[in-house]
Amino acid sequence: MNWCCAAMENSFLEAGRRGVGFFVAELRSGRPKFVLQFRAIAAGALPPDPCDSLITLVTDLSISYCPFCGKRLDRFYRNHLETLQIPLGEGAA
Repeated sequence: MNWCCAAMENSFLEAGRRGVGFFVAELRSGRPKFVLQFRAIAAGALPPDPCDSLITLVTDLSISYCPFCGKRLDRFYRNHLETLQIPLGEGAA
């Protein structure tokens, strides 16, 4: 598969792990939702004691353009949506 840039490819490979990840989720309407995800801890890891620190464990940001190179995602990846999809509840949890 051709990636819009190396940073986006690396972000896809990191989806569900600690750090920045990229994936596609399918909305109920059937349209793709491009997601840039920020994780403080790995999926499934136990969070720190909330009394010790207040942190946001996961933040999902819907995006339309690659934050690294500026490509319009729906156009660039239109033929690869199934490959980029992570079922809601896996990378999106």
